[in-house]
Amino acid sequence: MSEIDITSVASKIGGIVGPHYAASKAGVEGMMHAYAALLARDGITANAISPALVKTDMIAGVAAASPERLPVGRLGKASEVADLTVAIASNGFVTGQTVQINGGVYMT
Repeated sequence: MSEIDITSVASKIGGIVGPHYAASKAGVEGMMHAYAALLARDGITANAISPALVKTDMIAGVAAASPERLPVGRLGKASEVADLTVAIASNGFVTGQTVQINGGVYMT
């Protein structure tokens, strides 16, 4: 069983929405780490997926949401985030991780 949160690269670099958004996404990552520690012995994994600019309604019409901001030169696709989510959900050994899917805008 797994718990997967969707955070944002904004939790690491601030992003384009505002400090309130970045802070809330950082809080979700903290919550995920707590769940990972609390639930691991019960066979429940907890992870987060941290996308950057993905082509969605949320960023439609936002001038700052430009593909040029990303090293890969394009916006992410919702299907790419979905594929990564399925891969993490199907792996019972990955827990307590924030997995970046951000076109290279933030590299850890």
